[in-house]
Amino acid sequence: MTSKRILVVDDEPRVVNSLEVILGEKGYAVSKAASGPAALEMIRREEYDLVIADLILPGMTGLELLKTIRKSHADLPVFIVTTFATINAAVIAMKEGAEDFITKPILESEIQIKIERAIERYRIIRENARLKREIEVRFSYETHGYISRAMHEVYHQVEEFSKNERPVWIHGEAGAGREEVAKSIHYSSSRKEHPFIKVDCSIVPRNVQQVKLFGGRTAARGPRETIMPGEIDLARNGTLFLENIEDLALEAQSTLFDYIEKGTLKRGGGEEEIDVRIICSSTRDIALQVKEEKFRQDLYFQLSILPIFIPPLRDRKEDILPLVNKYIARWNEEHNRNVKSIDQDALDLLRAYHWPGNNRELENVVERAVLLARKEVIEPDNLLINIVSLREDDPGLKRLSLDRVEKEHIARVLEYTNWNKTKASKILGINRKTLLEKRKKYNIE
Repeated sequence: MTSKRILVVDDEPRVVNSLEVILGEKGYAVSKAASGPAALEMIRREEYDLVIADLILPGMTGLELLKTIRKSHADLPVFIVTTFATINAAVIAMKEGAEDFITKPILESEIQIKIERAIERYRIIRENARLKREIEVRFSYETHGYISRAMHEVYHQVEEFSKNERPVWIHGEAGAGREEVAKSIHYSSSRKEHPFIKVDCSIVPRNVQQVKLFGGRTAARGPRETIMPGEIDLARNGTLFLENIEDLALEAQSTLFDYIEKGTLKRGGGEEEIDVRIICSSTRDIALQVKEEKFRQDLYFQLSILPIFIPPLRDRKEDILPLVNKYIARWNEEHNRNVKSIDQDALDLLRAYHWPGNNRELENVVERAVLLARKEVIEPDNLLINIVSLREDDPGLKRLSLDRVEKEHIARVLEYTNWNKTKASKILGINRKTLLEKRKKYNIE
């Protein structure tokens, strides 16, 4: 574990040496500067987790140092130290963004907890910023990584629609990347600093969808009635993504229609203005539901102003390789593996498969392959896909030996029976001894 780095800025050697001993015993790496300008040069060259600066310094005061640090390191915690414990100095220091204000003589018991808390808070701030940058890069329309013409058109629409505030309707099969496209719109828009809230309408019971999405009244306690917030409240100034909107109850559809029309919600006897962008997605034919009066036609027209159609993965096989490479990198990091690529035979098998689960299924297959791979390259034996689904004219099928087919079938039956050897043997039509021999032969574990 890397030691946390603290910069002590003071022109009194006695104070500096004392802090160096106290902090060193706690495992901190201490650097020293005798003036404000020297400290700024060190901060420019190195990263620190905390700065402890005296109020009175040569070259510039501690407060001047603090102001300058804030211009380039807005969140770096700075403690101001002085022998002059005046309320005025403390107030000024805190207004300028000091993390805390401590007095000399410095007591070890006083600063230990303060330092730990400040450093931990700074770590969380930096980690959140890092994750936010990663999310923005991952879902940017500029870094999607697809090479098919169809997906380039999808992300051209993402770029254009991110500049707009109207609702977006994303059409596509399950697993095709509807949420990824929704997030790309959000994180490419002016709302990216605000929440992206997803609600899967297919898993929220219809009788609670209204309250789940839009909030509602709670039991009154005392003279004032309170409103329970809904998901739309959590998404304020951001985006509310309604996945599988075809499963939205008619009551909630009516409320959503009114909200989009007016930008307000009727709650607690009044109307409340809420700023949220609506993005929705579906896997089924909404026109049929409109015809059957299961989905409001006026809401359908409202939400379909900006439609996006994501083609299934089987219709854009050229995207398989870039997706595989992206997933390999992701799962290498997640599982601490070192898989570099996929060989041609394995890639041909992936291209021969019809991918009913689309991108999500491919990602799951690649994750298993990364975990199973014994080399730096994914090979056909590392892939667990349904070989029976390969079409007769698929080039990948021509590369399959009888042993390969048998191994896949045995592995899938074992997985289906949750590795119950008796049940698997019965389904396969062989005895347990033969099953054991074939497991050893094919190295099925």
